[in-house]
Amino acid sequence: MQRTDLLVIGGGIAAVAAALEARARGLGVTVVKRAPGATALSHGGWAGPLPERIAHALVQQHLVHVDPSGPLPHPDGELRTYDFAAASHAAARVETGACVVGIEGLPAFRPTALARMWGDAAGAELASDVIRLPDTPATGWAPLALARAVELDPAPLEAALRDVAERTRCTRIILPAVLGVDSTAQIRERLETGTGVPAGEALAVTPSIPGWRLQRALDRALAEARVNVVDGRVADATIERDRCSSVAVVRADADRPEQYQAERYLLATGRYVGGGIVADRVFAEPVFGAAVWVDHLGERFEEVDPVVLTDPVRLEEQPLLRAGVRVDSAHRLKRDGADALANVWAAGCVRAGVPGGLGTAAEDGVRAVTLMLEA
Repeated sequence: MQRTDLLVIGGGIAAVAAALEARARGLGVTVVKRAPGATALSHGGWAGPLPERIAHALVQQHLVHVDPSGPLPHPDGELRTYDFAAASHAAARVETGACVVGIEGLPAFRPTALARMWGDAAGAELASDVIRLPDTPATGWAPLALARAVELDPAPLEAALRDVAERTRCTRIILPAVLGVDSTAQIRERLETGTGVPAGEALAVTPSIPGWRLQRALDRALAEARVNVVDGRVADATIERDRCSSVAVVRADADRPEQYQAERYLLATGRYVGGGIVADRVFAEPVFGAAVWVDHLGERFEEVDPVVLTDPVRLEEQPLLRAGVRVDSAHRLKRDGADALANVWAAGCVRAGVPGGLGTAAEDGVRAVTLMLEA
């Protein structure tokens, strides 16, 4: 039997924010996480507040620029405004004199069209260009493969961008989000030194390199805080009266479950991508068996007319995107929608009514820890 003060189920930003807060308050923390979820799909910017410990951890990782200089370019042609952005994206300021540079073999990033759309949106004149890197696969680049290739050897990209800067006399270079995974800051510094102009990345679409960077930075923050991280899944929870006495954890490298016991448990598994809500004939929360609610309708998921859930003509967010478990005023999990478990809390998008968004999820994780320690 493994024992800890707090066992956090989930590995996204709500779970990490809660774990860091709990460690700072003196608790021993174990995080059980399976494959990456929605956090790893982040496109590089996010809205809403960011808790102090998460913000500090990400700034230390050179991932967050806390004062984005205006709207940021997105590959769909829009300019989007966020409260926080990865530093490499904050450097992609759309302004007259900037050059949007595509990479041959990466067709999702269309520099000519993007330069026109971003320029129109910002009232700026942008140039565009396309470069080719050595060893471009015949089938084109997968974003992660390209990011890894740039990380392994930035010299070809540096040489190609130096040529672009000299030919176009641009004042800034805007690239797709492929400047490595773990060494983005160093690669950007090398490119800017080699070309003599600032270089930044547009926001990303999935599969998202910025999302992988964020997830890896969060994992490093857990390690630095000395949080015990278990790669695996919680297969079952033992409930006795109104308390969880233990959970069965199946490690990724094991076949049989191992029992973990904690004073407190926090469910922060996300909604659909993270596996917090699953569907097998009916929608369910798989760890504690909590009912899933469409909160603003006041009904359990299975009681709602499917037409209401999927109505394509709506002036508000789809109910599917707000479904989740219910909690009491102290964030304690309600299994059946009425009585709450005494030592199980929930945070983030697994909760009914909580909107998507990294800042919102992180704040919710911190709030859950604060409330559990006041209980």
